[in-house]
Amino acid sequence: MNLKMKTLAAAMIAAGTMGTAQASSILFPYVVNSSTVTTVVSVINASESKSLHYTLRQKSGANAEDNLKACTEFDTYLPTSTYDIQTIDLAAHFGATTKGVLFNDPSINNNWKGTNKDFAIVKTALGGVNSTPLRGYLVVDTDTTESTQLIEGEAMVYEFASGATWGYTAGRAVDGNFANDADITATSGQNISVKPWGETTTKFLVTPIDATMRNGNDAAGQNAVISFGFAGTGQAMYDRDENVFSGSTPATVVCVGSVNAESLVSVGVKTSTPDGGWSQLNVAPSGVATLTQASVIKLDYNNSTQKFNGEAVTGTFNNAFQLR
Repeated sequence: MNLKMKTLAAAMIAAGTMGTAQASSILFPYVVNSSTVTTVVSVINASESKSLHYTLRQKSGANAEDNLKACTEFDTYLPTSTYDIQTIDLAAHFGATTKGVLFNDPSINNNWKGTNKDFAIVKTALGGVNSTPLRGYLVVDTDTTESTQLIEGEAMVYEFASGATWGYTAGRAVDGNFANDADITATSGQNISVKPWGETTTKFLVTPIDATMRNGNDAAGQNAVISFGFAGTGQAMYDRDENVFSGSTPATVVCVGSVNAESLVSVGVKTSTPDGGWSQLNVAPSGVATLTQASVIKLDYNNSTQKFNGEAVTGTFNNAFQLR
């Protein structure tokens, strides 16, 4: 520990704050894999931890597309060092010969090569294959007590078959409770735009958030229900000329899931709004109200019509952002 860190620690002890410190934690709320898609995460460690605890909760195979299925868990401790960065292809589509670790990490201060640990934890959770569809979330904790946030994370979802990418910053919590992290929790009543249904697919990538993310979030009451609509009106969506239509169809997500925007409205609403429009996205608990919030990432991508505004386009676009 350097002098500056010793001085800071001494000040915290004097203030009585060290006794309540817990692990510094980050949450990657959406991790996905298939034969053409992978998730690459970067973990930056400024703590004194010699290892980080990685907890992956996921549903895979046929269950990956089932929003009502519960998740299973795989966790492991992976080596680290102070001021280290580890960039990992979680399924080792890249870095297959380096345990998923990318970009010529020299393995000196953090001697990850000298361990039997495989950093491609998605591939490990899938039994050593990386072509199986998987959807989940990842929590990373330090093994030391902290009073401030000392690890950070970034994720890139990479559809390498087409070259399309999008990403996000990991949620952060000193005590492992991400429920009040405004950077990753969505607020009900947020205005949401929808592009023409026939050209662009809009999905909401949903992860219920509560105080027990490391131990699971798929018990009764921790499930998230999302819906389109305007509170107290019974209306579901406006078109592009201020005409409003009723017909909301809520969707429930257990643990982690993907909800197509068109499934949140009736066939009549979709037919009445061919060019899209806007609504408000609502997030609520299912069953016993123990859910605090949910992470919601809005994803837009062009479909097989290869058109934008009715005009022909080439290639694929992927655009996603965290609702806050």
